This record gives sequence, C-alpha cells and structure tokens, in this order.
Amino acid sequence: MSVENYACRKGTNSRSVNQLRRRVSQSFWITPVVTAVSLPAHAVTSANCPQFFESTHWYETDPQDAPLSVFGEIRIQLTLVNDTPNNFQVMNDFQLWTVPGVIVPPEFSVIANDITVGLVAPGETINYDLTVDVSGLPDSETGLGFRGTDGDIYGNIRPNIASIVSSGNSCI
Repeated sequence: MSVENYACRKGTNSRSVNQLRRRVSQSFWITPVVTAVSLPAHAVTSANCPQFFESTHWYETDPQDAPLSVFGEIRIQLTLVNDTPNNFQVMNDFQLWTVPGVIVPPEFSVIANDITVGLVAPGETINYDLTVDVSGLPDSETGLGFRGTDGDIYGNIRPNIASIVSSGNSCI
C-alpha cells in the first residue's frame, strides 16, 4: 500500500502525507541491511570444531583442513562408557597429544575442568571436560589424540575398553 493510499484511508491531509513519506523513507534508508557475509575457507565456527572419534588404540579428532591454532582454545567434553565386564579405576590423569607431530603438554596448556575419577562399573560413563590452549601450536598440527588412564587393569583407557557416547567439543 502506498503512503498516499494509507493517508487517504486515515483521512490525513497532504502535509501529513509528506511527513509520513519522510518518516517511511528515513526508516528504510537509515537501517543497514547485511545480505551476505564471506568467511575465509578456514574460518572457525562451532560447526567445524574438531570432534573425537574412535581410533585403534586411542581417541582422535577428525582431520582438519586448517591448523589447530586457528581455534585458539578447544573445550573437550568427551563422554565414554565402560564396555568391559570389569570394574576399573579411572585416574585423574590422561594422555593428550597433537597429530601428526606428537607435541605434548607442557608445550601447550591443558586445564582439567572435570574428570570422572574412581571406580567405574560396566556400563557406567566416564566424563572428561578439558580446556586446551592450541593457539601457539605450529601450523603443521591439525588434530589431537587422547587416552584416559586406568589404575587397575588396563593401563590406558582406549576404544576397545570404553566407547564414545558423545564428543561435544566446542571452540572458544
């Protein structure tokens, strides 16, 4: 509906029509409209934050097209389930390294926010919540490897002992 038709229906005069036209015109031209945003090919979004999958002897993040350092920090939230018929003792310890160059802490910092520690029965879950600063890693490093530690029977917690229930990593 045009400004004139609207004004006629409301019974306004031509002066009011001109004022209304200016207001409508200003509201459309003052407000910027973003129609598209271009991101570089290696842009970091929550959607492309590395997630863990089960490898043969450890858990590894999915391969990245960009270096890990572009993510700054990665919050690892990994939940595993004890698939064995045995109880085992989860320790407040773990192994974390980069892929492919196998750089380990203290070459990069890791904060253990929360780890399920103690006896884990068959079918029970183990949670790892870690914050990893990957900002200073070389461009050659594109993934992470991880294993938890069992103090009882197995030594390392690996995929044939505990499978992934969820990998909810987020890039900070």
